[in-house]
Amino acid sequence: MNSVHQKSLDTAQAFITAFENRDPATVAELLSAQATFVNPLSIAGTPEPWYVFDGPAAVLAYIESVAAKFDHVAFLDKVWTVSEDARSVFLQASGDILSSAEKLVYNNVYIFRIDVADGHVVKVWEYANPLAYANLGIAVPGRGGSSGPLTRGGTPAAPGPHPRPAARGRCSGRPQALRGRPVSRRVLRPWRRGRRAAPSGGLREHR
Repeated sequence: MNSVHQKSLDTAQAFITAFENRDPATVAELLSAQATFVNPLSIAGTPEPWYVFDGPAAVLAYIESVAAKFDHVAFLDKVWTVSEDARSVFLQASGDILSSAEKLVYNNVYIFRIDVADGHVVKVWEYANPLAYANLGIAVPGRGGSSGPLTRGGTPAAPGPHPRPAARGRCSGRPQALRGRPVSRRVLRPWRRGRRAAPSGGLREHR
């Protein structure tokens, strides 16, 4: 690794360390004037990013929201990779994040891509399981520091709880997807001990 690669790695590691230390002041010093933070994986499963924090103020507001919510932020089992042109640094890690006050534990898996230039962070992509994050119910500051979660593509939404997956319906004696339609007795018939009815198509249980 030459000095250019080392500088890029040092910059990316300083950013992640400041993130872990819940230190917005250091994060602010590391951000470029065009800094952007993107959560590409959408809860809706669409190609558009879930969140885009565009500009240093918006990125900093996001980091501050994490620092305010959690009193412990750590990325474990870090594996770092620097691109050949030294413009991008990649981090693979497992999250160990908790809020003691709310007895809230958040574990996720992460891939970060951190683009750097002249010792500053230009753009960050945070790849993580969106379902694990959505289940926390956290309100994330919108673009430019506005309150409330963002809709796809980064447009601020009305203040309120973080988007959640659609809630499952209560059991009413028939499958939720079939509610309101006739249901055959075959669908609802309980299993009998020792054998299972073969589904349509001829597939049978393997033992």
